[in-house]
Amino acid sequence: MEKAKSLAAVSIPEKTVCEHKFHAFLDKNFEVRGYQRIDFELPSDIKENRIKKDIFHEDDLLNIETIKWNLPPDNMIYLLHGIIFERNFLFILPNSKTEMIASIKNFIDLIFQNTFKYNLSILSEKDYKKIKKDFKNHDLIGWNEIIRDKDKIYEKKNLEVEAKIVKNFYDNLLKQDAVIELEYEIRKIHSICKNLLELNKEFDPDKPINALSLIQLLNERFSIKIEIQYLEYILEVLKYYFKTVIPVEKTPRIQKFLSLF
Repeated sequence: MEKAKSLAAVSIPEKTVCEHKFHAFLDKNFEVRGYQRIDFELPSDIKENRIKKDIFHEDDLLNIETIKWNLPPDNMIYLLHGIIFERNFLFILPNSKTEMIASIKNFIDLIFQNTFKYNLSILSEKDYKKIKKDFKNHDLIGWNEIIRDKDKIYEKKNLEVEAKIVKNFYDNLLKQDAVIELEYEIRKIHSICKNLLELNKEFDPDKPINALSLIQLLNERFSIKIEIQYLEYILEVLKYYFKTVIPVEKTPRIQKFLSLF
């Protein structure tokens, strides 16, 4: 490919050729030389109340501070994903980080209250080695790494939503506001899943529904506006956590559009 300055970027709005927004890069002969899918947005208009600041105790604030300063964002992403996708998993901490175990447990309890239940264990490396046979069927998360992921649940392509949520958490310098928004994003996921479960009672299991039609239906019935990438994520949560598969027609891929040039 020639230098970027010799290429023109053309913005293709969503629903023009597919459900995604993206940039197509054209050379001077109007040949397509590449494309880039535009980052999606988290839904912002869900009718869910945020938790109040006055629920936080002094210990909660200390836990939040400990997490924000000491837990790597990648580990937070893995923890959220493992819980939301109902994995049996173990988080193994370095022996030098064992004092964080209680803080992590309390923090997880706080942000997942009244939404997703979880099967998460947290041990130091030393303690894990003593009873590792008890976790032979568990996903294993290490410090800043995935140690065991037989089902490929934690591949980067599957973590886009959690990555965006976690980035917002760490970028927010106000610790109370940061955790309020984090809990809110988790509750939105849970709430949209519940809405889809309600809609699913009306669907014909033998007749797939179009993805755009499903998005429109969510908007009409529950005043929820979501993008296709977020819907794809929610459908996976339904599959893994709620054990429900909604038959949705496969969305056309951008590559098919580009192959026409």
